[in-house]
Amino acid sequence: MPDFDDQILTSAFAEFRDEAAPYVRPDGVAATSATVRTRKRNRAVALSVLALLVIAVPVAAGATADGDSHGPPSQVAASTEFTTAPTTSPTSPAPAQTSPSAIPPAAHGSSAASSPANAGLTTREAPDEFGFYTPSRRIVCLMTAEANAVRCDVNHDWELPAAPESCHVDWGNGVSMGNGKKAQLTCAGDSLQNESFEVVPYQTVIKSNDLKCTVTDAGVTCLDLSSGHGFTVSRAKYKLF
Repeated sequence: MPDFDDQILTSAFAEFRDEAAPYVRPDGVAATSATVRTRKRNRAVALSVLALLVIAVPVAAGATADGDSHGPPSQVAASTEFTTAPTTSPTSPAPAQTSPSAIPPAAHGSSAASSPANAGLTTREAPDEFGFYTPSRRIVCLMTAEANAVRCDVNHDWELPAAPESCHVDWGNGVSMGNGKKAQLTCAGDSLQNESFEVVPYQTVIKSNDLKCTVTDAGVTCLDLSSGHGFTVSRAKYKLF
């Protein structure tokens, strides 16, 4: 009887154990679960810290690049100087510098070309006796090398002074100068008009002995280089010197 009862109890316990086994954890399961939870928590904390670092580092770098006042000034200055400093390739030749003294003299202009009085003038030597007209033909002149003299008749609108008592012919039709004397208004009974005389273009200088006459569109100026005397004549006015 007792053996039968033991078998019944043993069988019932075994059946109960089998049915309850799925609901009962082994001794090591609780420890394993606690370890897993701890590792998950640590990993979550580590990921959070890493995320903060990933966000904070670019922000700090951007603040430094924009000149943040909390960053070290010396490092910012060094970085700016390095990035903006020009670099020169060893194979690139340095640009040549031109010294003002190396500029050819012609670049500064010669005195003859820059002088308005001499600009575009053509000089010619006259024969012993040379008569000429200006292009307007209002002025006609005769230069004589032997007497170192010149006379110009002008079709003018001058206001003339009274004729001297010694002049009994045409007075003030032009100006004459010779033999080193000062120029004066002419007192002559003849005229220089001569169709054989040459028409001289403007901007022409004519030399005869010590005389030099310059023809421009403003008139004719004749100068005795030996005495310094001379005159200027045009249709509107005259000047003796």
